[in-house]
Amino acid sequence: MSDLARKPKDAKDWNEDDLKAYNITVKEQGFQEFFGLPTMPHLETVDRLAFAERITYKDYKNFSSETFSFVMHALCDNFGEANNLDWATALLSFAGYLRPHRYLCRNGENPWKICNDNRTYDYGLGLLSFERMIMTVRWAPSFEEGIAKVVAMAIGMRSADFDWEKKKIIPALLIVDRVPIFVKVPTALDLNLGVLDGTYPTTPTVVHVFKPPTAGRGMWEGQIRFIVLQAMEAFKQFVND
Repeated sequence: MSDLARKPKDAKDWNEDDLKAYNITVKEQGFQEFFGLPTMPHLETVDRLAFAERITYKDYKNFSSETFSFVMHALCDNFGEANNLDWATALLSFAGYLRPHRYLCRNGENPWKICNDNRTYDYGLGLLSFERMIMTVRWAPSFEEGIAKVVAMAIGMRSADFDWEKKKIIPALLIVDRVPIFVKVPTALDLNLGVLDGTYPTTPTVVHVFKPPTAGRGMWEGQIRFIVLQAMEAFKQFVND
């Protein structure tokens, strides 16, 4: 695919053709292969009310504010971008990704260079540590529409921060119907230079993804939320300061 067109464009405009143009393939993996763990983590300390499938006005006093926010956003029947990112914010907080030095930034935009031209990569939600982005989150109506954009955002993060050279992967979440798809983008020097110069990387880059099993649309089912929280716990190993 070395003859495919490569041209300057913002990360939000990437599609499948751009992945091919930079020798990138996407491979779905199962839980054990993706996370490198023999079994899914136990969640003994998680508030069991997080898996409630309905909440009434009389129930809310039984919930902590964090659990209540997580469940209410999970049960919301609006699947637009704003609601998905509201839920992702509640999910990251409930799953323990926030710390005194870690915080979330919404709807940001950062510069990156592609084909020797200055462009931008935007993010719906960014997890930052001491002002340095360590994970990006993006909503899309479908996996097919969002995966190339998430990969482009990760490449932008890699090109803008030399500290990524010390790590092997850039973690990201793609939110579709309030279910996170877990993404690992390698910090490949050949890929980074190829995008910077607009040249075809001779070394292929394989982006791995894990899709939690879903019985239906969104996060209505308590069982789906349980699996998602297990995966969020396992994903912490890739999200480093």
